[in-house]
Formats: sequence, C-alpha cells, structure tokens
Amino acid sequence: MTIFSNMSRDVNDELRILAEIRVNTFAAETKKNNDYTDVTQDFDNIRIQRSILLYPKKPRLKVLFIEAFTTNGKKITDYKEIISIDQSK
Repeated sequence: MTIFSNMSRDVNDELRILAEIRVNTFAAETKKNNDYTDVTQDFDNIRIQRSILLYPKKPRLKVLFIEAFTTNGKKITDYKEIISIDQSK
C-alpha cells in the first residue's frame, strides 16, 4: 500500500514533480538495497528524509516514511508504505 499526501500548493509544479520522482526513486532504492535506516539526503534544491517507523503490535512490519522538503524547509510531499522487514538479516 502506497500513499502520497500533503503535497504543498505553495511549491511550483516543476519542483513538486521533481520531488515526487526523487521520493519514488528513493523508496525503490531503499527496498532494493534493504537499507532500512533513517537518513537525510540532499538533491539539488530538495532535501529527502527517510524514516522507518514502528507498526503497532506487528514487529515484522514497519512504515517506510519519506518526506521531501525545499531548501528552506517547506514540505513538498511525503510517501508512506507498510513494509515487511526480515529481522534475521
């Protein structure tokens, strides 16, 4: 399940589209590389923050939460996905 929400209307369309592409790419790379750590990374004029949140009462399930911000800290968009993490790795 993937959810996009909170897209800022105060950001131009080009920046919003670029942020959505970056967030989607970041999510795909996260899952491909099994890299489930919290991290912040800057791309041009967009800051991407990835967090792995606990899913209530289900230790194998986590929430992949990725947010995109402008350089001055205004939120552009976010991405949430429930993921299953093999904790034996």
